[in-house]
Amino acid sequence: METSTSSVVQTPGPLSRWGGIAVQALRGKGLPHQQFGCGILLASVLFCALVHFAVGGASVGRARTILRRARESRGHRLFRQTNQVVAWIATAIQIALLVLGIILILKESPPGFFQKYLLPLF
Repeated sequence: METSTSSVVQTPGPLSRWGGIAVQALRGKGLPHQQFGCGILLASVLFCALVHFAVGGASVGRARTILRRARESRGHRLFRQTNQVVAWIATAIQIALLVLGIILILKESPPGFFQKYLLPLF
């Protein structure tokens, strides 16, 4: 009797996919506003890492306190709360960057604000 072993295939998350698309688009040729949008998508991936780092720091510290059955000190609580605030702020910035980057990539012609303020920089 033959047994089959199933292997677990991990797929990258959505932000990793956006980052991959952005890197590929930056290597290819595109309009300046689309390349700028790809750069913004890459920045949103960095904010994703910041969110994971902050949430992880808050969660690990709280878990250690619970497992030790100790009372959470004032410093640990302040650290956890600060990490949670950082995670919420980074999440809001990440979503804004993601939406802005997608809009810039999908538009055929550059938006008015881009032509007026950002295009002279390129």
